[in-house]
Amino acid sequence: FLTSELIPYINKQYRTVDFKVFSGHSLGGLFGIHTLLTNPNLFDGYIAVSPSLWWDNERLVEDSKQLIEENKLPNKRLFVSLASEEGKGMENPYNTMVSLFEVNKKQHFDSKEFPEEDHITVVLQANYHGLKAIFKEWSLSFEEGAKGIDVVKAHHDKVKATYKVNFTSESWIINLGNSELYNKKRFDKAIEVFEYYTQLFPKTAYSYFLLAKAQEEKEEF
Repeated sequence: FLTSELIPYINKQYRTVDFKVFSGHSLGGLFGIHTLLTNPNLFDGYIAVSPSLWWDNERLVEDSKQLIEENKLPNKRLFVSLASEEGKGMENPYNTMVSLFEVNKKQHFDSKEFPEEDHITVVLQANYHGLKAIFKEWSLSFEEGAKGIDVVKAHHDKVKATYKVNFTSESWIINLGNSELYNKKRFDKAIEVFEYYTQLFPKTAYSYFLLAKAQEEKEEF
């Protein structure tokens, strides 16, 4: 259903990209990990919120262990979380799964426990932290971006390759240009950055405004 009906329908109806994330809670989290182990290329990232890993005598934990031992675990992004699940048989398989994935250095793996939440209330927080974990390579700090246009371009290329998007962030360019203009007072560098900004976003009025500000500071009227 997912492969032949739902995903094609969504791609037809909405402006999507190739990078897909599956999020599931409880038995849905179990299904997400099952998909990761058996059909990993269906999604690029997986969020498993309090997954029911007790299922079938912890079968997916054993399957994961076998794949890791055989060096066959797919290189996908996985975030797992656990709420306060005392008495439900969920803690031990979760802890075992976390230990297995943490030693597998090839895997983009993150986990987080939410002892203050119960099985139902954990969903919102877990998805928030799960998305942050999966997209943690998306952000470019002001300090890094201020190092120069080559750093920004390299980060653009990394984001495009990692997340399969034809995407450039205006904010990364703006941060660099403003750093050159106001912090370092390097007007030529600022003009170079904002000219690049107008090339990337020729229909954005703000790009021309910032270019004009840099030229004004240099007294190039």
